[in-house]
Formats: sequence, C-alpha cells, structure tokens
Amino acid sequence: MKELNYTPVLIAIDHGYGQIKTPNFVFPTGVQPCFGTPAFAADILEWAGRKYIIGIGHKEVRVDKTADEDFRLLTMAAVAKELERMSLREAAVYLALGLPLDWAADQKETFRSYMRTPYEQSFTYNGVTYDIEIADVLIHPQGFAAVAGHLDQFRGMNMLCDIGHGTMSLMFINSGKPVPGRIYTELMGVHQCVMSMRDAAMKEFHARLEDEQIEDFLRNDNAEIPEKVKQIMDVTAREYVNRIMGKLGEHGFDPQMMKLHLMGGGMWLVKKFGDKTVQDAIRSGSILLNTDIHASARGYEAIARGTLKGRGVIV
Repeated sequence: MKELNYTPVLIAIDHGYGQIKTPNFVFPTGVQPCFGTPAFAADILEWAGRKYIIGIGHKEVRVDKTADEDFRLLTMAAVAKELERMSLREAAVYLALGLPLDWAADQKETFRSYMRTPYEQSFTYNGVTYDIEIADVLIHPQGFAAVAGHLDQFRGMNMLCDIGHGTMSLMFINSGKPVPGRIYTELMGVHQCVMSMRDAAMKEFHARLEDEQIEDFLRNDNAEIPEKVKQIMDVTAREYVNRIMGKLGEHGFDPQMMKLHLMGGGMWLVKKFGDKTVQDAIRSGSILLNTDIHASARGYEAIARGTLKGRGVIV
C-alpha cells in the first residue's frame, strides 16, 4: 500500500438489515458478487480482488453481524460515499457504529475487531480507488444514541422504541436517565411483516410478492398490485402493528403513564397501520415519531466526536 496522507476523518454508519445509513447517505443493505460488467448501471465495490454490486436487495437477518463479510463490504461502500463527499481518497478513518441495545455489551469487541480487520485497506468504489487505515472503531447503543443529545426533553417516564428491518430495540428513560435492567431487543423488525405478507399472498392467491412490491405498498398508497392482494397485505400489516403494540405492553408501556418515542422504519408502519387507539395516542402526543432516518448515525457521530475530542483527536 502506498504512503497515506492520514487525514483523520470520522464516519458514522448505522448498519440496518434493510438500509445502511450515514449522516448523509442511505442505501439498501444488499451485496451481490459481480462477475464481468453488469448489464445495467450499478454501484460496484472492488475489494480483496473481487467485485461486488452494492445496494441490491436486503441482508439476511442474523443475530451475529460478523457471520460473513457483507457488513464489512457495506462499510467500505459507506466510507467511500462519505470520502467522496469530502473530496478525499486517503484517510485515517474513525468509525462510529452501533449495535442493538442489549446486544452491545456482548458483541461490542467482536464487532469492533471485525471492522478493524484488515487495519489498512485499499479498495475501489465506482472506479475510484481509496486507501484508508481504520484508526479506531467506536461502538454505541443503537437507538439510544439518536436521543442522547437531548435527554433533557425526556421528562418523566418514557419508552424508546427503535423498529428496524431485523430487530426492535426498547429501553426505558426516566427523567433523562436510562433505567438499568429495562433494555430489550426483540426479533420483530419490519422483516417479520414482509415475510407474513408474502406468506399470506401465496396462501390465499398463490401470488408471489416481490420485495419491491411490498416496499411500494408500505411506503405508498398507489402500489400497482391487485386490490384483493392489497387488502390481505393491509390486514397483515395491521396484525403486525398490533403484535408490536402488544409486545410493548408486555414490556410495560402504558400510554396513560408515559410517552412512547418511535423511530426506525417500523415507525412508519405504526403510523400508517395502527388502530384507533394508536392514532389517538399519536394525535395526543403520547406516541412521538422521530422521522429522521439519519438519527442514529448522527447520534453515533456526535458521541464519537466528543469521545475523540477528549483523547485529543480532532476530526
């Protein structure tokens, strides 16, 4: 590897199973090996002598994000996007990342080691070569990082709920302070709703729903899907939201006694498919919606910047 300029930069990444988010970019969590030249325009990562198409499809939901190289490859793509924005090709990169709330303690060091291997890396993204060293990896609690900068607004008892593609992370915050022992992670992300929709459509109509069709239905009201299929998808989405709210109740959510702060992609499903009780709670302010898809990545960045400043590292 050639001599690096070692410009120190901080890059925050929220590794979702559905999307990768940085403070400035969002792209699907998909990696496919690439052989030859793709027939259509695509984001191509060349790493360790191999080519990959980035951003096609979604990552399989696994508890262990280090089980294969995919999240490392997606990290390089995210780093490339941020370095391109900064007009840099060489850098000493400090990564600010996150893990689900009650997985962070057990998986922190493994994930940190995974992201630092190899220490020095040279790769090409969309024809541009980047030479970097991973100077350090700082791991933060997913969800909580997004609100850590304004905990003074969390008066009384609150429940924070981050519904991602693969997991749903919960924690209680009392008067701005996390409540020890009341942190939970459930495998009840949006992926569960997607699979239920696909199974229902196949069972009722022998119809195969593609990921793109499901995403279009969940995001828009004009999805090009037969009305009878839309109806069963609507029922399935409402059942999923009911299960979410039921699980929150099992963990202690009481809309009369506390506020619920929702974030993540599943937040939109709660808003769109929640029953009258949910809709009333949203209108009354008992359920608050954080619609910033970059919130966790920006939270990681802010916390890491403070940590590094304390070490004398200016990024």
